[in-house]
Parts: sequence; C-alpha cells; structure tokens
Amino acid sequence: MKVCFVTTYNPNYARIQVFKKGLKLNDVELIDCSSKLKSPLKYLDFFFKFLRYKSKSDIILVGFFGQPLVPLIKLFTRKKIVFDAFMSAYNTLVEDKKTVKKNSIKSKFLFWLDSYSCKLADIVILDTTEHINYFCNTFKLKKEKFRRVFIGADEDYFNLRKKKKENDKFKVEFHGKFIPLQGTEYIIKAAKLLEKENIEFTMIGNGQTFNKDFLLAKRINVNNINFLGFQPLKIVAEHISNSDVCLGVLGKSNKAGYVIPNKAYEVLAMGKPLIAADSKASKELLKHKESAYFCERANPGAIAEAILDLKNNPKLKEKIGNNGYKIFKEKCSMKVIGKQLKEILENTLNSK
Repeated sequence: MKVCFVTTYNPNYARIQVFKKGLKLNDVELIDCSSKLKSPLKYLDFFFKFLRYKSKSDIILVGFFGQPLVPLIKLFTRKKIVFDAFMSAYNTLVEDKKTVKKNSIKSKFLFWLDSYSCKLADIVILDTTEHINYFCNTFKLKKEKFRRVFIGADEDYFNLRKKKKENDKFKVEFHGKFIPLQGTEYIIKAAKLLEKENIEFTMIGNGQTFNKDFLLAKRINVNNINFLGFQPLKIVAEHISNSDVCLGVLGKSNKAGYVIPNKAYEVLAMGKPLIAADSKASKELLKHKESAYFCERANPGAIAEAILDLKNNPKLKEKIGNNGYKIFKEKCSMKVIGKQLKEILENTLNSK
C-alpha cells in the first residue's frame, strides 16, 4: 500500500512525526507531500507535490492541520481520503482561545470548514471518543465515519532514561504552549500554596497566556517557579527526565475535558507520574492512582494536594510512573499507533 501523506503544518509537530514514523515502522510506503517551507508558498509547494505524486499512491492521508486541504484535494482526486482532524479550528479559536468572536463571519467560516472537510473525507481520525462526540454533536456528523487514534509521542526524543538529581527539591514539570485549556494560571496558584514544601516548579513554553501568567506569578510573589520559555524537544525531554512528577492540561475549558494532550503521552513515554485532568477523556486511557493521578480541573488546591500526595508517597509515585509507561507501550507507542493507522487505511481502501 502506497500512502500519499499531505500536511502544511510544521512537519516536526509531534502528531505528524508519530504518524509518519509509525507507518514506516509498519512497512507502509509513504509518499511525503508535506512542505517544509514556512511562508505562504508552502501551500503551492504541497499542491505541486500532491499533483505530481497522487497518481502513484493508493490512498490519501491528510494530516493536521488539514481542514483547508481536504476540499482542495477532493477536487483533484477520486481516491479515498483519511483525514486526521486532530482538533476543531472552530473550537480552538472561538470556544477555547477566544481569539475569534462567536457569531462573527470568521467564526462561521471556521465552523463550516470543520464540518465540510469532515463530510468530504471518507474517514476522520480524532484522539479520544469524547473528542469524536464533540465533533458529531457540534457539526452533526455521523459517528460511523470516525476512528479513535491516541496521539502518542515521538520516542526518538521521549524515552526512558536515568534521572539526574541536582538537589533535594521535589521537582514538578510542565511544558506547553500556554493556551487556556492548559490551566497554567491554576498551576501558578498551586505553586504558591506549596512554597514551604521544598517543591520546585519548572514551566517550559510560551504562548497566548504567557505574559499574563508571568505577571500573575510576580503579582502574588511566587518564588518556587522557573519559567524557561520555549525550549527544543531535546531539552524538554531532559527536564521531564529530571522531574519527580509532571502536569497535564488542567484548565476549565470544555476542550480540556475531551482531549489527552501531547504532553501527557510524552510524560508517560518517559515513565514519569502524570497528574492529569479528571475527565472522561483521561479515563479512556488511564486509571486514577494506577497509571495517572487524576485531579479536578481549574482548582489550585486540588493540584497542590495531588502533588503533595505523590511527594509524600514514593511508592505510589513509582507505581503510577511504571504503570503509565506500560500503558504507553501497550497502546500509544509509535509502533502500535502505526499499526492501527495502517489498518484504518487498508480498511478504508478496501471498503465500497
């Protein structure tokens, strides 16, 4: 089976790398039509590659961010399309980040684009059943069209390694893009509650809420957080490895309740205990105090309590880390995800 893979997003993005590497691990011939250009010319680059190679492929796989690509691809091929939606443009920009006003022309366009691209595709992939439910309920789509594939992690970066102990502090790690669903403001407030507990927080990343969060930390005079800004994946992995526990998404937005974020899989892949949102999505993969520690979202006190519980119970911390790693290898490794994706592609190709 020859698969034409198309995306105009950053080719190094975790979801894209996991799919590409996972398929190759399962001996799928991948014709990569993605563009490495960063300018608007990337759309022309992808399009000419697609026109050149589409006839040599059996099926088209559209990767994240593919909403604008599916309608265009559909005009130039009759081959079946498997679309990794990964997220809703409407939900992300209108409902979560709130950078686009609801009921504006742009929001209506984003709504239409999510809906139309999914309707055109033969199969749509999302990361959790809860996320699938959102798409079906919001855009009035049929559930039969959807398949769940966990996000996974790029194991070339995120893997088991020995921890380097720098001091006697209990280290809590967070990395992300500082967007509302991640709940960074609640993490900062939790750190304030734990100032006298010999606990050190490391927060890696930059993004929409970073300046607001940094000012919050200064305003309430938090002294146990290191803000490191953006860091390459290699450095992020080192900080995860040297941590005692790591934090997932803990924000209050609806989206935080139906996704399991990239960072969660990266933590699991490194055998570290994960503090995750107590949500239906989390429970699709993990169990409380078995393979993760579930925590009420948007609650600094609950976050602080979870961290203290793991600090004071080394055996529980070790058990959660070990079991989380086992779950990752069984259900979320690049090999496993590649096999699942290969089956979806083969079934779609052979369906009437």
